[in-house]
Amino acid sequence: MNHIVALFSSVASLTLIGLIYVCRFRTRQSSWLQSEYIGMNLMALLVGLYTLAVPATLLGLWRLIADGLSLSTLMNSAIDLASIAAIIATTALFLRAVRRANREGTTPNNVFPLTPSPSAPRTPPKGMKKAA
Repeated sequence: MNHIVALFSSVASLTLIGLIYVCRFRTRQSSWLQSEYIGMNLMALLVGLYTLAVPATLLGLWRLIADGLSLSTLMNSAIDLASIAAIIATTALFLRAVRRANREGTTPNNVFPLTPSPSAPRTPPKGMKKAA
């Protein structure tokens, strides 16, 4: 049962990070998939399932090592290896998304640009006296 939970949560985590990546980088700027509400909910689900996937996979691998060699152990090890592969792919895709977001450096489109300012402060002309 633990192996199935590990496989489901790791594949679900991979699916969620894939959805986040597609919604963030592969859709048009004006698309409703670009909204922060969708990304926020997907990220919340990802955090919950990923924290379930990693310990469940490690626990499954530990039980495989402790139980010894049998036919059920071989079948469960295949499930756990698929789970590990999904966890590694999830981590790699998450790191790729973070690096791409930092590289693009989006600027907000609702702010007016600042007017250019002189590089040196203005000094009053020498012929004028300052008022008291």
